[in-house]
Amino acid sequence: MPPTRPTGDLFRLQGTWSIASLEIEGQPMPAAGRIIIKGGKFTTQSMGAEYKGNIVAEDGKLDLQFTSGPEKGNTSLGIYKLKGDTLQLCLALTAPKRPARFKTLPGSGLALEILHREGSQAAAKASGDPVTLPVTFQPAPELEGDWQLISATMNGQPLPQDYVESGRRSASNNEFRVSLLGQTMLHARFNIDRTPQPHAIDYYVYGPGETIRLQYGIWKLEGELLTTAIGIPGSPRPSQFVPGPAITLTVWRRTGSIPPLTALH
Repeated sequence: MPPTRPTGDLFRLQGTWSIASLEIEGQPMPAAGRIIIKGGKFTTQSMGAEYKGNIVAEDGKLDLQFTSGPEKGNTSLGIYKLKGDTLQLCLALTAPKRPARFKTLPGSGLALEILHREGSQAAAKASGDPVTLPVTFQPAPELEGDWQLISATMNGQPLPQDYVESGRRSASNNEFRVSLLGQTMLHARFNIDRTPQPHAIDYYVYGPGETIRLQYGIWKLEGELLTTAIGIPGSPRPSQFVPGPAITLTVWRRTGSIPPLTALH
């Protein structure tokens, strides 16, 4: 028999949705990824992994039943709100019950997402002007290798200690990934300029659909410690290493030998 054609809200949710913002347990997180809904199935491409499963959506309630990927065998209960080409989701990550409102708090085990339908005006506005990778990158061997997160604030709010303790950064050839709780949260290329003080760094962050978002930042290296202050897409470059709105401030400790600095000049 042919598959049943989706009806009601599930029909309205069909298509590809880009994640524009993400909040987990009251903390803003880097937003990157997409959700593809086709029939009664979904595919989520996020955090460096692919998740697949069955989706049920009706009367503002949503169930994601994972059939493959890191969450295989689990079901995430959520609520949703659809307005035009913008979709708001609140999902249970570790919480045992369905969320009752579109809000997360520390220890709640909930995630809050805002998504835009790809190709819509809302998605275009959220992604900003198209960005392409530079032709050349300034070598930065002193920023390569593996790093352990020591402290972090996002939008002026400190990251919970369990997130900090799990934070890892791995970089090579001007490309790096950041993981929290074992999940990739950020994948980007970076370019540096050592001329200004503090030194400048540009993040070319990979997003859904092979899009790239540009974020401006500053960095300093003091022995084994790397400090960065990075603005959100569309915001100016931070001028100092202090917490604040629209800024992610991190301190990392190197967890391996220091690379040779022969490429520096």
